[in-house]
Amino acid sequence: MAWRPWRAAGWAVLALVVAAWAERSARELWDSPGYDLSALVVGARVLRDGGSAHLYDHNDRYYNIADTPVFEAAAHELGFVGYAPTAFVHPPLLAAAAEPMAGVPFRTAMRAWLLASLVATVAGIWLAFRVWAPRWASPWPLALAFALLGWFEPVRYALWLGQTTPFIFLDVALAVWLLRRKRDVAAGLVLSLSVFLKLTPLALVAAWAWRRRTRAVLGVGAGLAVLTLLSVALVGVGPNVAYAKRVAQIAGIVLVTWNNHSLPALLTRWTFREPDLSTFVMLTPPTWVRIVVLATGVVMVALALVLTRRRRDGALLDALSMLAILLLPSIAWTHYFVFLVPVALVACSRVGSGPPRAVVAAACTALLALCVRPWITDQTDFDPLHPGSLAAPSYAALGLLLLVSGIGVWRFRRQGA
Repeated sequence: MAWRPWRAAGWAVLALVVAAWAERSARELWDSPGYDLSALVVGARVLRDGGSAHLYDHNDRYYNIADTPVFEAAAHELGFVGYAPTAFVHPPLLAAAAEPMAGVPFRTAMRAWLLASLVATVAGIWLAFRVWAPRWASPWPLALAFALLGWFEPVRYALWLGQTTPFIFLDVALAVWLLRRKRDVAAGLVLSLSVFLKLTPLALVAAWAWRRRTRAVLGVGAGLAVLTLLSVALVGVGPNVAYAKRVAQIAGIVLVTWNNHSLPALLTRWTFREPDLSTFVMLTPPTWVRIVVLATGVVMVALALVLTRRRRDGALLDALSMLAILLLPSIAWTHYFVFLVPVALVACSRVGSGPPRAVVAAACTALLALCVRPWITDQTDFDPLHPGSLAAPSYAALGLLLLVSGIGVWRFRRQGA
């Protein structure tokens, strides 16, 4: 009976830790500039005022700036005080859905978004433990995890920017949770939201197809069809075509900035003697970079297919899919690397009778620690460090790829014994 008071104490400690983390985050970030939220809110204002033809206006040289008169006027009306609003790169349906936010002062919208993001982060981390490390989904491990969140830059950066990542993370975790409970159609419909907004979660859909979860894949397709038709119905054909063109453009460029940690960014950065890390200049990656990234993708796919041929391990496929989302696209911002948390949880939970779990947990902790200062720049107090340090999340993802792959190889050989 002694365990009950211990567990009750754990829940009390967890509640205190979460409350302290949320209060500290809200206090520190209450007046954040909300650069990325400006894209959504200002874009919604432009759309509301009849400027759908200007929704995807952006600077021809700099990826992140929408400095056209239409966007600047809308930003001024909302009270955005940054240099220029961030360019809108989301599906036009999101601007239509955000129109209620376009009628309130930007600072009010940012504070409301921050509070909602804190709730989504708590729910997402809790659900991630339930899905990928259920044995650790108890109050004491969760309390430790939330105690460390204040130093984990991907989480802090998403909150500071006003990003959609906390909601995407929660959506992905919820979709996988539904899939584990044989709610395949519901899982597909839920994941379709993330695919519609970010596209890169298609890697998870490919993993579902390999696992023969046909109903889930069909659910994703149905959800995407409905969202696309709704976008065309509410906003029109023109903005949706403009969005498709913008996505195609982004897929063909790379940014060597301090907050882009994809493999193409890491490799392209090496080709510059003194890369300008503080401006978002759109560059064409060298041919050799494209070849290396393509080869890496092929190896990751082959690895997934071989290691899960006998037993289509959903957790291992989830981990490899999320690593592909982080490493292979042309852009993987700092806040995306919150998806390293599920990868680390998979590594720890899939060890079985292989390497000591404590050793794997220590390795995962060390790799995740690359996403805190001084190994990564604190974006709220930017200090241009050496490119090697700025690329620490890239190294964390590559290290977890080697660790997860090694565990997968061991399990594969053990199954064949």
